[in-house]
Amino acid sequence: MLAPVLAIGLAGLAGCRRGAGSADDVCSFEFQEDKVSKDGRTVGTMIADDEGLYQIHTVIRWAEDMGDPGTAPIGVTLQGGWFHEGTPILGEDPHLDTANPVVDIHIDLPGAGLSGGTNDRRGPIAAAALASVLRWAHGEGVDAGGCSIQDRIPAANLNDIYLIGTSNGGNLAYSVLTDDSLSVPPIAGLVIWETPSASTFVNVELGVTPSVYTPGTCTVDATDGILCPFPAEQLISIPDDRVSQLCFDVDADGACVDTTDVMVFGSETKETGELMLSPALRRAADSAGLDLTGYGSLEDADAWWSYRDASRRVTLLVDRWPDLPILLVGSETDHVIDTWTDHPHIRGLGQALQEQGAFWTRLNPGAAWLPGNTTPNAPNLPLSLGGDEGRMLTEDAEDPLDVALTGAVLELSERNATGDWTSE
Repeated sequence: MLAPVLAIGLAGLAGCRRGAGSADDVCSFEFQEDKVSKDGRTVGTMIADDEGLYQIHTVIRWAEDMGDPGTAPIGVTLQGGWFHEGTPILGEDPHLDTANPVVDIHIDLPGAGLSGGTNDRRGPIAAAALASVLRWAHGEGVDAGGCSIQDRIPAANLNDIYLIGTSNGGNLAYSVLTDDSLSVPPIAGLVIWETPSASTFVNVELGVTPSVYTPGTCTVDATDGILCPFPAEQLISIPDDRVSQLCFDVDADGACVDTTDVMVFGSETKETGELMLSPALRRAADSAGLDLTGYGSLEDADAWWSYRDASRRVTLLVDRWPDLPILLVGSETDHVIDTWTDHPHIRGLGQALQEQGAFWTRLNPGAAWLPGNTTPNAPNLPLSLGGDEGRMLTEDAEDPLDVALTGAVLELSERNATGDWTSE
């Protein structure tokens, strides 16, 4: 099955023809104009998975003026969502700002876009594909065009790689970094933007408007990661042939109505179509004796979220990467849970990391790297689920996301170069 996939891969190189001339020039290309930034260049290529069974469509962006060889940091940017099926770097998708000398790598996850393989919605298959791309970014092997990253972008610094998890992409970042079955090259830092770092947050199980979430009540739990209390006595289910309706019956009328009650849906698996609740909520439903047609069992939910919940992998992350600096990025109004003003999924992830002894954490880049941030937080400022500490960025119109993410990468890159982890 490899040949058809390779054919797709080579088609993905349209607009990037090999330069005429000697064999020494075999990886010189006329690149596509960057559709996201007027200051950059883009190329699409294919990278083989571990076993050579399928190819991973990889989009690489970089600045026109990249500077000296081996000097530019590399960011591998992971998109959010569950159901994204297309090439990720289009329009307003999160990305790095290639007005700066940075390399910005994006991938179509397996079974989505132009990639082969099976789409398991941010599970172990996606993590293995990401590991393959990270190794290529580290200079290991060549792509479908026979080119290494040094061939394509001589300025890329193969020892200065950053994993950038945007929204639900942050959960995938934690997964790949904590899967002992994968060979992951050294990375220099982790940047996480508004990652829903618990199954409760991914599912928005406690609602936005209306909501049964009580600010400041979440805790870091040894079993469930970040755990937020909820009124289990309000849970009801309405039988259905395919998928039962499940909700917190806020008005106690025995019905699930989206304008007055908190509807609960779960995350849909690709393989079976079952909905996966957070283990805590599934446990509560079982205790209440609720009949849930179309929902995965507690055991299934626990296995599903073991790969897709960053808060459950914090201990593994710190144990495997004890010197990894982590920069959390978030603004005043969250892009999904916009009524939860205490930002438990951002600050809570910071608290969990700090409790496990993470090397270095920071909430948002410092003013030296993000001039629009007029109230930067100090490095290693204590962060808590209570939400009292730390200041969020202003909205993206004032602090554009591409600038904030790039500032985070540039800060970590400079600190790695200088060894200064204390200055603000």
